[in-house]
Amino acid sequence: MGLCPERSDFGAAFTIDLCGRSGIRGVVPCVGNVMVEAHVTVEESPERIREVADENETRCPVDSLVKDADVCIETVLLRGTPARCRTTRQLEGNSR
Repeated sequence: MGLCPERSDFGAAFTIDLCGRSGIRGVVPCVGNVMVEAHVTVEESPERIREVADENETRCPVDSLVKDADVCIETVLLRGTPARCRTTRQLEGNSR
């Protein structure tokens, strides 16, 4: 898609109910929410960055598997390096 970032940094966080991993019936054994924060240093508009990210999410097999498991994914795209953006986001409990 022609996007050549100078730099990209990613961070991710997730929530999980450990009861599901322990085999307790009725509790899903996989993650409940995923948040990805991407810092991209590139000479493109925010709209163009979002366009490329949307296309990637549409074609990514891992993204499809996670969504098919009914996991909520939130992606935050930010222009610039993490030190320049200085945003801190926490996952909010969207229990299923």
